[in-house]
Amino acid sequence: MNDLVLTALIAVGASTGAAAVVILLLRRRIAAPVAVGAGYVAGHVVINEVMPSFPPVSTEHWLVYFALPVVVLAVIECQVERGHAWRWCSRAVVCLVGTYLFVQALVAVWSGLQSVAWVGAQALGWLVLWAAFDVTARRCDNESREWRPLSPLFLLGLLVVATSTSIALLNSSSAKLAQFAGGLASALGVCLVFAWWRPSWGLCRGAAAVSTFLLVCLVSEGYHYGQLPATSACLLVISGVAGWLGSLLFVNRAGRWAEAVLRLVLTATPAIVAFALTIGGADDASSWGY
Repeated sequence: MNDLVLTALIAVGASTGAAAVVILLLRRRIAAPVAVGAGYVAGHVVINEVMPSFPPVSTEHWLVYFALPVVVLAVIECQVERGHAWRWCSRAVVCLVGTYLFVQALVAVWSGLQSVAWVGAQALGWLVLWAAFDVTARRCDNESREWRPLSPLFLLGLLVVATSTSIALLNSSSAKLAQFAGGLASALGVCLVFAWWRPSWGLCRGAAAVSTFLLVCLVSEGYHYGQLPATSACLLVISGVAGWLGSLLFVNRAGRWAEAVLRLVLTATPAIVAFALTIGGADDASSWGY
């Protein structure tokens, strides 16, 4: 137990330091996706104690290698605003390939129809979540110069989802995955601080794109290979969609504080309920999948 906590603390420090250094060096819109990706990879490597081999033996280690194309795509999207067709096609390819990589160990035992259903449904859920976070994040970045709290409140919602994912995975006998999610939460925490300090950098959109990929994959790993309940997995995934719906319902109908707080509540509530449902799921520390 002590080794588990020590490793987690070191990983959090590594993720925080890597994300902070990247943002300070880049200091513009593309800083967020690179910072979240670098922070996560730093924490993952520390937790694993070595850089995973390629191709990875365990499916969760695809997170390190597949994060790179997601970061590149997020950087391009942050720089190129025009053109919806290429953006949706690129996202669809990333979601399909990524989903297959993370369930490929199960494809061998699933039937053909079952494989298509699982990969297609999970990729579609990933794509919808990505779009929901992206729409809200873009609006926050565009309006954050006029109202500073907008971006930090959005990133706070992402941070709550990542933290809830970490706790839910820990309670579901997946300690290593929980630590990975903790590293992601640390990187998002750094983005939150810088978003308040420098709202003009527009950190929401890039952070949302990369963290969506990582969160979906971690939840998928916990559900397919761990003991994460299906209800908790679904709640964690739909949290971003709930926040997006809150923005749609109250746009131009309420004050900025009311809209931002409502979006935060709608995003955080499903995630908090998700980990609450897993409480008591791992009473014996020796049973944790570390």
